[in-house]
Amino acid sequence: MSKKFLKNILFAAAALILLAAAGVFVWLRAGRIESSAALVSGQEIVILVRVPGVVEEVQAKAGDVLEAGAPLLTLDSSRQLAALETARADLIRLSADTRQEAAPPAYIPQGMSLEHARRLAAAQQTEETARALMERLSVSLAQARLERRRLELQNPRPAPEIIAAAIEREKTNNAALAAAEEQLAHASKARADLARPPYSDRGTDGDTMAELTALLTKRVREAEEALAGTRLTAPADAIVRLLEARPGESLPSGAVAARLEPLNMEQLWISALFTGADGTRIKPGMRCRVQIREEARPLEWRGVVEAIQAEENPAQAGATPEGSGRFSARIRLLPDQADPEHALRIGKKALVIVEARYPLVYDGPAKP
Repeated sequence: MSKKFLKNILFAAAALILLAAAGVFVWLRAGRIESSAALVSGQEIVILVRVPGVVEEVQAKAGDVLEAGAPLLTLDSSRQLAALETARADLIRLSADTRQEAAPPAYIPQGMSLEHARRLAAAQQTEETARALMERLSVSLAQARLERRRLELQNPRPAPEIIAAAIEREKTNNAALAAAEEQLAHASKARADLARPPYSDRGTDGDTMAELTALLTKRVREAEEALAGTRLTAPADAIVRLLEARPGESLPSGAVAARLEPLNMEQLWISALFTGADGTRIKPGMRCRVQIREEARPLEWRGVVEAIQAEENPAQAGATPEGSGRFSARIRLLPDQADPEHALRIGKKALVIVEARYPLVYDGPAKP
């Protein structure tokens, strides 16, 4: 075999290898569809002020990475703490008065038994308790009305849920006051009946007292919620995007205290744009890769095309030529991945590479 013949064989083999490599390259490139633009998207977490107050301490700043439950800021809670102590004291006092057995009067009228005298003393004690409680509830109702009016004056357009909560507190105080008035009327009538001869064995009606106890318990629970509202915390693992409150600043109800970016992969997605014929080849369920190239080294995550649709172009109304449109896609990131460098930030540019040759791995919208 001549050297020239061997040389020709080697040249042919090299050409075949190059041709095969080129074919593989073209095949792979044909199966990859890259986005023309893509951004990291997500549902921003907005922290609203539920209880108006003055900022006492700021415990985070923009850029901080927080775990769920981490403190953001604390409002002055002296007013809420006083309201809670008053509500608890009213409930404790009512419970103690209900359980305490009244001592019989020092003077027992002729014809009145000792047991009847005890019932009369209990009725008098219940009447005094109801009257004192009614006075305190009258003050609480006036304070609730004043608070709602102050909210309306401070913010002409307060958040509906804040006003609804203020109205509900006013209704609760009003209902408690009505129950106390009813209890006072019952106690006064029972005391008068027991004190009027001929002495009967009728006692007081305990239903209203049970209702009043339930309403006071509700007041305690609402006071506890108001106190908890003075401590603003992160509801989930997140990065602080905006927090501009300063100590001493007065924040009205419904004001935005902070804006957070979620760190949970399931709360983030990629908004991608594809143009031309590439967009017509992409189907929901196709595998893809998401790359962030703004960092020191490219970072990559796996994803799935959740949805894709053609964007309307007014300049081409009525005309839809194949491969001439723009297609917007929503890419769902697979949850079993990590982002230790927190590179997936809302608004950051990304690159989506759809693996069009791979079989579908997803056949519907993400489950909530």
